[in-house]
Amino acid sequence: MVHWEQTWHKVKNMCFNDVIDGKSLLPFCFWSLWLSRKNNVFDKKKNCTHVRETIARATEYYHVVVHHRDKGESNAIHIKWEPPPNRSYELNTDGAACHKTGVGGAGGVFRNNRGDCVLGHIRGVPDTTSIEAELHSLWQDLKIALDITSDLYKSALILNKL
Repeated sequence: MVHWEQTWHKVKNMCFNDVIDGKSLLPFCFWSLWLSRKNNVFDKKKNCTHVRETIARATEYYHVVVHHRDKGESNAIHIKWEPPPNRSYELNTDGAACHKTGVGGAGGVFRNNRGDCVLGHIRGVPDTTSIEAELHSLWQDLKIALDITSDLYKSALILNKL
């Protein structure tokens, strides 16, 4: 086994392509080692770290992130929550599942025009996929919305009779 310090002294001043040198490559080496170890330990794989893949990842990062930042370009999309109109509500819903175990969850939250959580729900969804969990959450939210609408309609009818 080659000692990492000996290898580092050999490569730290090398240039691997027109943008990546040894010092820029070091964080990607650590990340590649961590990723291989994680896959081997938790996913029971037999991966090894490949130098060419590590250099390719570092080069891609440079071209996608650093190069655009130097030019002042940005790919950022700024998203701002827009509240619903007065006396109305917004529904945010989500569902997710682990593809290996099938264990999932679903939930939703109703917010008023100030962003206050008015009503919400969460629940576990066993033996599911992410898409099924999303649909389960949406179905629950629609049932809640229909129940609320029905109750409000009944209340309005009662108030109109007074």
